[in-house]
Amino acid sequence: MVPNKSNFTLDFEYKKMRPGDLVVKQVREVPPPPATPPVAPFLLNEPTVFGVFQGERGDVFTLHRLKCRLTLNSRNFQMSATNLASGLYINAVLEFVDGAQIVRLTNGPSGWPQAAYFFNGKLATNR
Repeated sequence: MVPNKSNFTLDFEYKKMRPGDLVVKQVREVPPPPATPPVAPFLLNEPTVFGVFQGERGDVFTLHRLKCRLTLNSRNFQMSATNLASGLYINAVLEFVDGAQIVRLTNGPSGWPQAAYFFNGKLATNR
């Protein structure tokens, strides 16, 4: 039906008439993706504070032992491979309970003990 096209993608719309009986209602061509590469998105900082949820489940000892607060600030940049290689977050603060004291880690995560950031060209990982 389309002799000039050698490569295309079709979308089939089915209707279930009864169990085991499907009828094709419509067949549509799916448009190809644009030929120009998409513009890399921008990451804009919006400081966010995360904490342990003091919800309905769990007991008071577990919730107390896991108390922590993480404040994340991202860099403002275009998310290209060269920009992602240097990390996502700056000035992050982690506060947690260690025994009877509150520990506060700042300048993170790059300045935190045993923290690591990896970027393999497609996936950014903070540990």
